[in-house]
Amino acid sequence: MADTPDASRFLRTTGQHAAIEPDEFTEGGFVLSIGGAEQSHVNLADPSDIFYEYLRRIGHVVDLAAPWGEPVTALHLGAGALTLARYIQATRPGSVQYAVELERELLDFVLQQLPCPTAHSCTPSSATRGTPWRSCRRSCASTS
Repeated sequence: MADTPDASRFLRTTGQHAAIEPDEFTEGGFVLSIGGAEQSHVNLADPSDIFYEYLRRIGHVVDLAAPWGEPVTALHLGAGALTLARYIQATRPGSVQYAVELERELLDFVLQQLPCPTAHSCTPSSATRGTPWRSCRRSCASTS
């Protein structure tokens, strides 16, 4: 887990810095900020706890897509801190997931600071302007 509260990484595509900091109000919670603006919140202690309302609404749609607990296949466009990927894995074990992020460095940074559980199956990929998606072809589980 993130032992360094001020972890940051430069993102080449947008020229901004990403930072991951502990959420002082949620035990096990972390906030991802890009360019000083909060982008994502993840609760590693309880991945089914989604902080932002718009993400909770997407989680509700996922919950209606298949019977409760049944695995789904999901594509996350703009993965942030993998909040929804972690939610799906917590509520629908065995789901197959793909996460695509514009910033190539962001997914590596997030996975390095906030590793996915070992049972998590998610293939991270990056997309850059004017080029096809480049897949890291690495499971989140291999980073733990």
